Amino acid sequence: MDDILNEQNRSPERIEKQPWQMTKAEYEIKFGAPRGNSTVTGNFSRHKSAVEIALNRGLPVPAEVLKDYPDLMDV
Repeated sequence: MDDILNEQNRSPERIEKQPWQMTKAEYEIKFGAPRGNSTVTGNFSRHKSAVEIALNRGLPVPAEVLKDYPDLMDV
């Protein structure tokens, strides 16, 4: 219960963004740049995957994040 009350008192600047709310640059600063690993279907990006899942779930992905992945704007 205290966690819920504390969350309400936190300023918006201090609330941590979820990966799908971060731009690609913000994500790479926090979690590091991709290492060039690839899959059978091509390069895999954890960030792009997180953004795509958020879109599929109907979560509000910020426009500045979608600019990094124009191919996902039609999802």
